[in-house]
Amino acid sequence: MSLFFGKRHVPTVDALPPPKSGFQRGWFLIKTHLSKFFSLNILFLVFCLPVVTIPAAFTATNRVCLVLWREGNCFLWEEFWSEFKREFIRALLVGIPAVCGIGLMALGLILNGEGMSVIAAWTLRILFAAGGAWCFAVTSYAFGMLALIRLPVGKILSNALFLTMLEPRRTFGIVVFGSGVVLLGGFFLPYTLPLCLFIWCAFWQFGVSALSYGPIKRRVLASNESNPMSPVDNHTARTARR
Repeated sequence: MSLFFGKRHVPTVDALPPPKSGFQRGWFLIKTHLSKFFSLNILFLVFCLPVVTIPAAFTATNRVCLVLWREGNCFLWEEFWSEFKREFIRALLVGIPAVCGIGLMALGLILNGEGMSVIAAWTLRILFAAGGAWCFAVTSYAFGMLALIRLPVGKILSNALFLTMLEPRRTFGIVVFGSGVVLLGGFFLPYTLPLCLFIWCAFWQFGVSALSYGPIKRRVLASNESNPMSPVDNHTARTARR
């Protein structure tokens, strides 16, 4: 009986606050909100099924990840669904660099190098891969800004382009992390299929969002303080974004 009714120690000291930044904060949030990551992963996959909704699903997932990173908590369904509806059309336009990146990667893969030297063929493959990686970085910044602040699509894309050049270290981190997660998940299929179904996509987007938030905050949100995201007060945030 003591197993169920024994005395329990009541903590007298408050728990330590979550780390402010870095890998420690990301790991803390993943452990604390693991069930939300499972739900977010399933939501993302379900909302990607019509294909045309993939950009909006990316934006909605970025919104959840950025609010979680910034505030340490979020209302998952409310943030996801409201962002999905609000930014559906604009997300299609922001997704253009992603399509370009996929096209460059595909060209690199199908290039057979016929009539070219080995060096020339591999040079083209490397250039196509670099172009695809650059488009991925632009898209990562763009989807982050779309979920954070109300700006014209052209301004979002131009800001994303400049961020890839002004923040080379963070951009390199986004490319390495994003491509690494995708390649590992694909290389070890079908063993990674359960992870892909339940957490892989959410983990991927959370990492990319965490890496892109700092540059966006310093260089974009700071210069648009009258119209930033304010997840502490959702009503204020939605009013500012209209």
